[in-house]
Amino acid sequence: MTLSETLKKYWYVPFAIFGILLLCYFIVLFVMISNEPSYRLYLFELNDNSRIQPTGYYTENYTIGYKSQVFTLTEEDFKVFPKLAPIIRDKNQKPGFVDNEGSIVYTVAYREDEHSAFTSRFGLFGCLEYKGKYYNFNFINVD
Repeated sequence: MTLSETLKKYWYVPFAIFGILLLCYFIVLFVMISNEPSYRLYLFELNDNSRIQPTGYYTENYTIGYKSQVFTLTEEDFKVFPKLAPIIRDKNQKPGFVDNEGSIVYTVAYREDEHSAFTSRFGLFGCLEYKGKYYNFNFINVD
C-alpha cells in the first residue's frame, strides 16, 4: 500500500488527534480560569516614623489607613494563614513595590475561601502587629 492510499484510508486520524489536542487545551484553560485568585491582599509595612493609634494608622500629615483595631499575630495565625509567614515572620518574600510615602508594600493572591477565612478573623482592612512591627492591610477584588 502506498503512502497516498494509506492517507486516504486513515484520513480521520489527523482530525482525531487535532480534536483531542483542542479538547485538552480547553480543559486546561477552564481549570486555570476556575483556580485563579479572586482577591489580592496588600500589606503596607509601616515606617518607624509612622504612628499607630487605637483607631487606625496615621502619618504626620493625613490618615493613610482605615479606622480599625490593631491585631497582634500569633503562631496560630501563621498556621491558619500560611501566606503571611514569608512576609511578616520569616521576612523572605520580596516586596511588590514602594508607595509614595516610602512604605514597602507586599501583595498576596487569595482565593475566595482564603479571603473569607481571613476577613472573618481580621476584617477587610486594618492593622497587623508582629513583634513590634506593624502592617496595614486591605483587600482588592481582582475579578
